[in-house]
Amino acid sequence: MVHSPQSPKQLMHYLDDFLTGGVAGTSDCAHNLQSCMQVLNHFNAAVAPEKTVQPTTKITFLGRELDTVVRHVRIPQDKIVETTTQIRGWLSADRKKVTKRDLQSFVGKLNFMCRAIPRGRAFCRRLIDETCKLKSPFHRCRLTTGIKDDLALWLQFLEHFNGISFFQSPVWTSNTAMQLITDAAGGVGFGAYNEGKWTCGHWPQQWVEEGVTKDMTLLELFPIVLSVGMP
Repeated sequence: MVHSPQSPKQLMHYLDDFLTGGVAGTSDCAHNLQSCMQVLNHFNAAVAPEKTVQPTTKITFLGRELDTVVRHVRIPQDKIVETTTQIRGWLSADRKKVTKRDLQSFVGKLNFMCRAIPRGRAFCRRLIDETCKLKSPFHRCRLTTGIKDDLALWLQFLEHFNGISFFQSPVWTSNTAMQLITDAAGGVGFGAYNEGKWTCGHWPQQWVEEGVTKDMTLLELFPIVLSVGMP
């Protein structure tokens, strides 16, 4: 995926698909479309009129519906059903291995989902690493406990996912500007400060006994989630 050097914020090119955008209430989109058509015609490039969409606030691009009014991306429900069905098949007790080709195809489906669920990429990493270990498309990968744990998490999420994700802001707000500060210590507890309000506490004894406090990723996330719900 590359951007036009002339207008990097207005034109996106993906293989043979072009998407252009502009400021609401202006003729930016119409002008961009006209310019694109002129360039394509100049080089005698084939254009499919039936696939050319006039300026609109809702469009299907690369299989996902983009709505600039409500600012969300929608994944078609049939794609979600297809993916969850495959995950259930892989999680069945009699499924022990899959081929590299099947694994690559499945990772492609998850990458499609991650265009609307960017946080899901972390749960694709293990699968991608496994494809790199196999040379032939017909070589088989064992579905380890770790892989099945990732698949189970995807299944749990997708079974309750309505297919909609809001546009992600390209501008990140620092925790200093938000006045949000959190910390966690595996052997002690946690603390959180959010715009003049604060909380702290020790980890539940059950967490200590079950080994939950050994997972620092979870412990660091806990006070962040807790601070969001501060009254």
